[in-house]
Amino acid sequence: MELGIIAEHIHENPIEGIISADKLISRDHIEANAVLLIQQKEHLPTIAVKSQEYSDNSRTAIMEALTASGHLSRIEITGTITEIHDQVLARLLNGWEGSLPKHEQNRRFAELCNELTLQQIENQIIAGELPPSTVFNEISDCPITLDDSTANALGYRTINKKGMVRSACLVDNKDGTYTRLIEQISRSNSDATTTFRFLGDCGITASRNEAPDICALSTPVVYTLDDYVDGVIDIQRRLDKYAGMNVLYGETKHTNNMHVPYERLREESLHREDQIECYIDRLATYEEKIDHLRDQGILSQVERNEQYAEEVRQILRAICVLAPDYAADCFGQEAAVYYVAASDYAASGQLDVMQAMLNNAKKVENTVIFCGVAISTENNTMSDREVDDIGTLISEGKEKWKWSKGVCRIKSCTSPKPTQIGPCSICKSCQTEFDKGNDPTKIPVISDIKKKKSPMITTIRQDKIAI
Repeated sequence: MELGIIAEHIHENPIEGIISADKLISRDHIEANAVLLIQQKEHLPTIAVKSQEYSDNSRTAIMEALTASGHLSRIEITGTITEIHDQVLARLLNGWEGSLPKHEQNRRFAELCNELTLQQIENQIIAGELPPSTVFNEISDCPITLDDSTANALGYRTINKKGMVRSACLVDNKDGTYTRLIEQISRSNSDATTTFRFLGDCGITASRNEAPDICALSTPVVYTLDDYVDGVIDIQRRLDKYAGMNVLYGETKHTNNMHVPYERLREESLHREDQIECYIDRLATYEEKIDHLRDQGILSQVERNEQYAEEVRQILRAICVLAPDYAADCFGQEAAVYYVAASDYAASGQLDVMQAMLNNAKKVENTVIFCGVAISTENNTMSDREVDDIGTLISEGKEKWKWSKGVCRIKSCTSPKPTQIGPCSICKSCQTEFDKGNDPTKIPVISDIKKKKSPMITTIRQDKIAI
């Protein structure tokens, strides 16, 4: 198809500049190919998992578990276009199981079809039939038609109806290789109502023959970075607009202290990931190790999955001690109280009391959900599994934690706002007090003295927590 015709398609709705991918690639043809691939799955060559893929898996898993919404994940896949296509296709086909509930099978079939569509679009970009700035976008809403227990078991976070908005573009490296750049934003309350409103204003009608989330997922769109310079952030901004007044990443503004304005989302998301880089590397190495043990027959697939889940949970616990702001999203409000206290004790070097706080937290932790995985509290022991010790993980994190500008969470802190904060989300001044054996959390806040109130810790009183 000629470039001019494609440009005309993309701009046939001059207000939005967004079209259905079906206008470029026949969905019927794509679905027929997907069915054939599933039928031939067992006979397709095995594609080895690359080190970068392990790193991407770890980065996505940790950040999805830590944040309920308002995080932008960025993944780059580099190689020849054939290598990129084979790698992603192998991952999707490996996730296809005939034993899955029918609804989940339909979702995974839609994702497979979207990948095949994206591959065709990328081939057209390389052939010069589409602008290099072309972007492919899919909206993955929470499957609200599934009951919560089934959805959670499949790795969907139903407590906030978490969904994803995902865009992909292709970069020509001018050396025979390409980079597929994938950006994904998490959002709360992601039912298809807002998605259909968005698509409708783009002049796109989604099929209503299946469950709403599957219909939305099966209606990918195409736009260009010339029209939407912020890419997936621009799409999220529009979805929030259709969700109601003062909505940010699917939630009412100011209901989540992790949320940042759209303009700062990329910068803040990169900062969060950079801060926990040591844990991303550790988890990637761990997953690669247990995959080798599985391939050698030392671990079964079930044992491999259980060990991986427990290692993720240990890493998440360590991060929530060093950055307790994540604890509520990750483990729930009730557990977050103990993580705030554990963080104070970790900062003061009282590791035995910190461990007592973590033991209390374990009793009330919510199921951790990320990337199709659910770590239930019903199986909350690591006695028979090789996973990293929480103390070791926290020590490594404190050593490698990167200081950054922010607000110290110690209420009585007199440091400037913002100031440099580090492990346990406290500033250097408060950490110095802890190192001296003092407890800055017990220092009365000036405003509290004026009001004759008792001094408080950041959000809780330690003397009210059972040890």
